[in-house]
Amino acid sequence: MIKYIPQVTYKIYIPFHFGIGNKFYKTDLTINEFHIDDVHIKMHLDEYGDEENSYLIATTNVEEDGSHHIEDISDAKVGKCVQSFFDGISKGLSNAAFFNVYNGDDFAVAYEVFCDGWSVKTPYRDSNKGYYLDDELVNKAIDFANSKDYFLKQAFIYLKEGEYLVDIGRFNNAIIQFAIMIEYLIIINYQLNKKGMLKDNGSYKEPFKSECEFEYYKQYPHKNKKGIRKNDSWIPFYYSKYVYGLKKLGLKMDSDIIEAIDNTYKLRNKLAHGYDIYEAFKICDIVYENEPIAEYNIWMCMVVLSNYMTDVYNFLLIILRCKVKGKEWYDSYREW
Repeated sequence: MIKYIPQVTYKIYIPFHFGIGNKFYKTDLTINEFHIDDVHIKMHLDEYGDEENSYLIATTNVEEDGSHHIEDISDAKVGKCVQSFFDGISKGLSNAAFFNVYNGDDFAVAYEVFCDGWSVKTPYRDSNKGYYLDDELVNKAIDFANSKDYFLKQAFIYLKEGEYLVDIGRFNNAIIQFAIMIEYLIIINYQLNKKGMLKDNGSYKEPFKSECEFEYYKQYPHKNKKGIRKNDSWIPFYYSKYVYGLKKLGLKMDSDIIEAIDNTYKLRNKLAHGYDIYEAFKICDIVYENEPIAEYNIWMCMVVLSNYMTDVYNFLLIILRCKVKGKEWYDSYREW
């Protein structure tokens, strides 16, 4: 019995203006059909830049797996190939990057799908459209732009860069940005240092070092294994600062936010040691809605993580904005 494997064809509109060849350098474009893996791609470019007449036709066979809808499988297969092609164009140019074609969950450009007599047409979803300006929003923008608190402004930029990278499917880089923001926002150190709890290198003095270790191993006894040198630098960063440190300041974060901080650091460390994004999630035992992280759910998982990073920023912003500790702390912090 011959197994039938459906063929799908995508018409993917190109929202970028490409000229055909270069008359100045006397170059021409003769390649308009090629394969990337087993996806056949044919380019149709309009020499006048008409977006309606500039598109790719991508065709491949998609084998169903019994767990996911065929559209989800074909989107991921074709989307990754097409995005990789545009990444290659980005690499070949020194002044442009075409990131936002497929974000790991969906196409960010207009496209049509054809398979076994059915078709789907999805319009261009420009995420930079649909906003409304009013006095309140403009005043917030002016206040932010005029603020001299470059510390908070930079932390916000790390957060927004991470969110943008999630939106376009650059999950590795998003995690790096979030980890930088978390470490950059460790204003907790200032209050701990003010209480005389920290050494010059930021680690705890005694008896706080031993107390932090005791509380950590009490909560996670399985971590206290023989042969492991125990010191406060080994105690996970999230626990040392965002659990024990906040507790010493009379503050507490929600456990879900703490877990997100811990997961961000675990993922960052795995990525820094050469693992790919899916390996990192698997090794760190991080799941989404009780399902392993795969290409079909990673985008939503990262959106949730992104939301938690906003919670981290807002929590520490409240502390820094003196709603918890008062204006005296905020002024002395800025002098420090």
